[in-house]
Amino acid sequence: MIRTVAPLALLTLLIACKAPATPQEPALEFPQGAVRAALDQPTAVATERLKDIYPKARVVPGPLHRIVTSDEQVEELILFQDMRSARVNSVVVKFSERLTETERRAILKTTGVDELAQLKAGEVQESAHEGLLWRARWGDRQGRLTVTVEAPREVSPAPRAR
Repeated sequence: MIRTVAPLALLTLLIACKAPATPQEPALEFPQGAVRAALDQPTAVATERLKDIYPKARVVPGPLHRIVTSDEQVEELILFQDMRSARVNSVVVKFSERLTETERRAILKTTGVDELAQLKAGEVQESAHEGLLWRARWGDRQGRLTVTVEAPREVSPAPRAR
C-alpha cells in the first residue's frame, strides 16, 4: 500500500506546484501608448505604428481610417485627420461589447481622467486632461464602450477688418 500511495502523492504534489493558482487574464488598460503613437502623426505613419502595436490588425479600406484589431478588449481604432495638415488629430477606441461593467470601469480608471471613471451606462462624459479632450460613451449602437481622444485644434487667426 505504501509503495503505491507514495508515488501517487508525489505526483499529485508535483502537479499542484506546477499548476497556476488562477489563469492569467489580460490586463484591463486603456491603450494609452497606441493613442499617443497615433496623435499628431501623418495618417500613414500612425497606421503603421498601430499595426506594430497590434500585429494582427487589419486596415479596412474606405473613407475612415479604420484599424480592426484581433485584441480581446480593443475591437477597432478609427483615426481622424486634420484636413489641412493630414495629421491625426483624433483617435476613437472602440472596446469589445463583451466587456462587463466591472471591466469597463477598470479600463476607464486607467485613462487617468477622473470624470470618465464615474461614467454610467448610457451616459456620455467629456473632459480635458493633459492637453487632450477625452470623450467616453458607455454604449454605442452595438453596446460598446467608446473613448475618443482629441488633440487640441489649431485655431486660425480671425481675418483682420480693413
